Amino acid sequence: MGLDNCIYFYPPIQCSRCSQLLCFLIELLVSCLAVHCDSCFSLDDQMILPYPEPLIHFALVLGNRSGPSLRCYSPGNIDKELTDAARDFLRSGGLVLDLNGKVASVSKILNWYAGDFGKNEDEALKHASNYLEAEECQAFLELLADTQLKVVYQPYDWGLNY
Repeated sequence: MGLDNCIYFYPPIQCSRCSQLLCFLIELLVSCLAVHCDSCFSLDDQMILPYPEPLIHFALVLGNRSGPSLRCYSPGNIDKELTDAARDFLRSGGLVLDLNGKVASVSKILNWYAGDFGKNEDEALKHASNYLEAEECQAFLELLADTQLKVVYQPYDWGLNY
C-alpha cells in the first residue's frame, strides 16, 4: 500500500498555488495515517508509518537549513515528484561521499527514519544510493559491501532557511 491508495480515497484539490499544494500533501498524509493506522507513534513519540514510504521524508519541509527544499507536489504525479525531491536532496548535500577517505557524510534524516528506508543502516544507505549519480552509486555500494566505508551523520542545522 502506498500514497497512491491514499490519493484514491482523498481526491485532489484543484489549486494553482504552491502553498495550497503543500497543505494538500500534509492533509493527505494526516488523512492516510488516520485511516490506515491504529497507533502511528512509537514509545518515544517518533512518527512511524504503517507502511514504509521513505520518500515522504524528502517532502516534509520544516523550513530549516538541513531539511528538504520546499516544492510543489501534484496528486497525479506524486511518485515522480517525490523521487525527484529525494534525488535533489541527496545530491545537493544530503549524502556526500569522500571516495579517497572512504567516508560518507549523511543527513540525519536517514538516521532518524532509518526504519522507513530499510531494516538496518546498510539497507537505508543502499536505498539512498539509488538517488546518486550512477558512477558515484557504484563506488558507494562497493565501499559499503567491502565494509570499508565510514558513515558520519551530519549535524542537523535547525536554523531557518530563509
